[in-house]
Parts: sequence; C-alpha cells; structure tokens
Amino acid sequence: MKMNFVITLAFMAALTGCMTINHGHFAVLSPTDLDNTAVYQLLKKDGYGESKSIYWAFYAESPPHLDDAVTNALATNGGIFLKNVSVTVKSWMIPLIWGENAMIVEGEVWGPVTTHTGNTLKSGLGDAARPSAP
Repeated sequence: MKMNFVITLAFMAALTGCMTINHGHFAVLSPTDLDNTAVYQLLKKDGYGESKSIYWAFYAESPPHLDDAVTNALATNGGIFLKNVSVTVKSWMIPLIWGENAMIVEGEVWGPVTTHTGNTLKSGLGDAARPSAP
C-alpha cells in the first residue's frame, strides 16, 4: 500500500511543470483611444499588472487576458497607457490537482500631466519624451 502511494506521488511529480513565454515587446499598449493633443507625463517607470486564472481537477477558469493585465497596471498606478511594454505568460501545474496561468505586463505607466516635473510627452506618442517647462 505504501509503495503504491510512493509510486503515484513520484509519477505526479514527474508530470509537474512550469513555463514562461515572452509574448513580445510593445511600444504602446492602451485599452482606450488616446488623445493626440493631450500632454502626458511618466507616472511610474516600472509599472506591473497581471491577469490570472486557476484550474484544478476538471475545472478551469477562462484564460487570462492581455486587456485585463493592462487595465490592472493602469488602475494601480493611475495611468492612461503603457509604453515600452514587455508581455509574458507564466504557467505552472500539477496534473489533475492544481495549476495557474498568468498574463503579465511590465512597462512605463504614463498619465495626464498633473504637475510640471518629470518627463512629459506631447502631440502624439511618436514624439520623444522631454523635460517639461517649469
């Protein structure tokens, strides 16, 4: 009896796995349309957001969505769009027991100008960031 348990446990451990996949780097990601006439400022250089889903036994949630991860990063930091973004998918599982999928975005969070310090971006996203006037 004990031997069967050890063999089953070893078999499950052999099937356990994880992976990380880089889905790419993007210049700009935003869940909404941007106003090209607005002035934006850098709010956070290392913004982070994720969307997760879990599964266990024979139940699975819907897969994580990029839009949810971007919205999470923006809501956490009060931004409008992400710039210089890296998108990654991470996953791990123990077959028929438990697992998790996550869509992760990391990048610069930009939002509307509220103060005249730091970097600003004006007249569309193609312009270079420059120091704002005092």
